[in-house]
Amino acid sequence: MIQSTEKTFLAAGGVAALTLAAATARAGSPAPHVMLNITRPPVTQTYDAPEDVGHHRLTGRVTVRFCVDPEGKTEQLKVAKSRPPGEFDDTALALMRTAMFKPHRVNGQAVFACGIRQTIIFKPASRH
Repeated sequence: MIQSTEKTFLAAGGVAALTLAAATARAGSPAPHVMLNITRPPVTQTYDAPEDVGHHRLTGRVTVRFCVDPEGKTEQLKVAKSRPPGEFDDTALALMRTAMFKPHRVNGQAVFACGIRQTIIFKPASRH
């Protein structure tokens, strides 16, 4: 389970209902494809690290660029930046493939929208 500052994501097949900021378009001209420049607030994912790694358990961040189709599904996912490089990329992409977003609308019609970025912060679950 991934704890978010906005919503809770479920890593295996779950959905995250996140809202896209509105962008304006000319009235009366529906756009089949909209380019946005939206950076979502970071979300945090905790993960279980093996006990034997001790203080060497990794933390990291991955920023994913993607599009949202008219049904709210993510498409064209690409890692834009990651620290440490490559360590959490596959996990971040898998998480974002299962996410659902509120689709962008132009003149009341859901459209394909690109230019959205989401940063996921990875940190080991705290042990009590």
